[in-house]
Amino acid sequence: STATLGVARTAWHLAHFDAVALAAETISGGAAHPDGGGVYNIIEYAFDFDPLANSAGLLPRAALSGEGAELRLEFDQLRSELTYTVQVSTDLITWDDDIPDNPQLEIETAGSHVTARYTIGAGPRAFLRVHVTRP
Repeated sequence: STATLGVARTAWHLAHFDAVALAAETISGGAAHPDGGGVYNIIEYAFDFDPLANSAGLLPRAALSGEGAELRLEFDQLRSELTYTVQVSTDLITWDDDIPDNPQLEIETAGSHVTARYTIGAGPRAFLRVHVTRP
């Protein structure tokens, strides 16, 4: 369910939440965002952020490179039990992560570091994001 995204109680949880918060799924659960910053705990956990501080400004962000012909997104996959998927959209509604059908998206992994490059075509815009799930 969305309210319990399956984030097991880990050292990260114990470092950030007291016993009362750990007992409350609405505070320490994967779908909670107790700081009110809109970043769910599963994302805070995935990128090792502090769930009690606004971390929105720390999220991986895509940037233009190659004279504006390419979007580039870099991040570290810190949690082996989570799946980090790079997705691309041209309208912020439909997100695609199907690499064989999307030759404009290239993903390189070196250890835990991921670099995604998306070649911007004739369209006026493109967006990249990291989608984090628990398998």
